[in-house]
Amino acid sequence: MKMNSRTLTAEQKFLAALKLYQEENPTGQVSISEICRRAGVNRSSLYVHHRALIDTILVRRRINEKKNNSEVGKQTKRDQTDKNLMLRNRSLLYLCLELRAELDGVYARNVKSTTTRTK
Repeated sequence: MKMNSRTLTAEQKFLAALKLYQEENPTGQVSISEICRRAGVNRSSLYVHHRALIDTILVRRRINEKKNNSEVGKQTKRDQTDKNLMLRNRSLLYLCLELRAELDGVYARNVKSTTTRTK
């Protein structure tokens, strides 16, 4: 079969579809089936004849998964830190309220003793 110079190879079609897919889904997981569907390429022949492309996609997928997992871990740490700060702040608020009540009591006693002395 003679190749026309204007005909794209399966690899070129796949790479073009991959590029478009990644532009549309920059943080999403790469779907080999979806890319093959968009490129009009048979997925099984891609696995047989262009294994390097599939390996590249799988490596990118693993990198994205690790990045997403580390982001989830960072968010969990942030949530825990926020919770700890809220608990600490709540404790400080209660302490301030107790001190304010104690000061109000001291003030009331001082006012009472001052009023009784002046009489």
